[in-house]
Amino acid sequence: MKIGMLVDSWGTVDQTPEDEYLTMENIISNALTKDINCEFKHDVLPDDLVDSRYDIYVFDYGAVGLMGAGGYLRSFMRTLIKVAEEQPNILIILWSNFTALEYINLINVELNIEQLEGYYPNIWIMVSVDQRLTLAAKFKDWFC
Repeated sequence: MKIGMLVDSWGTVDQTPEDEYLTMENIISNALTKDINCEFKHDVLPDDLVDSRYDIYVFDYGAVGLMGAGGYLRSFMRTLIKVAEEQPNILIILWSNFTALEYINLINVELNIEQLEGYYPNIWIMVSVDQRLTLAAKFKDWFC
């Protein structure tokens, strides 16, 4: 299974970007069945999804507070929505609160979509530990 990932280059309060990638890989690997071989690729920009084939794309670009980073996030989110529409088999996972809030804002304000739940079934918001604990069951439903 080919899994593309992007985290911002600033990391978090308690993790470097490299640590973030490892955490994501562990959670996703543990949520998938053991017989699935995962091929993780880091630093995959949303634009790279247009011409490449990924099964899962994990996006954590939460650097909204940094000067100028909000514009990048909004642009990336527009691209992810386009990819979700054009490639319904790719599963896009939004991994941080800032990322998810930008997605919700873009959907509600710019696209004027009020009912978010299920509008893009291949975009999942997985920002909390509780949500991430449901990944195994959700993966089973998605890939079967």
